[in-house]
Amino acid sequence: MMSDSAVLSGATTSGGFLLVLAVGLPTAGMLLSLALGGRLTGRTAQFLLPAGLGLAFAIVAGVWRTGDSRVYFLGGWAPPLGLALRADGLSAAMLVTTAIVVCATGLYARAAFRIPPGISEARAPLVFGCC
Repeated sequence: MMSDSAVLSGATTSGGFLLVLAVGLPTAGMLLSLALGGRLTGRTAQFLLPAGLGLAFAIVAGVWRTGDSRVYFLGGWAPPLGLALRADGLSAAMLVTTAIVVCATGLYARAAFRIPPGISEARAPLVFGCC
């Protein structure tokens, strides 16, 4: 377990940056989809959904291997002055469960939101990918 002195000193744990990636990867994917347009939204999702799933498994593996929670203090400020991202056993399991459901849903729904041949751009894939 992480000691109280490490929490109070604002020390980020090893592997804590993966928590930032778990938040930043979907955000970057959404912004990238908006910038690229509906035609490339499916390809963006095809890359980012499995990447997010792999990232969730990496977080769980780190928590499982060491038995400690992963903590990342945003801006180097410990709570209550700053924000902290934390993954312990239960939250890491919920993260993987959510990643599996999101990845499966996104890959399954690609067929329903495919752009028909002969059309250069459509809003449906863009709206589905960004919401």
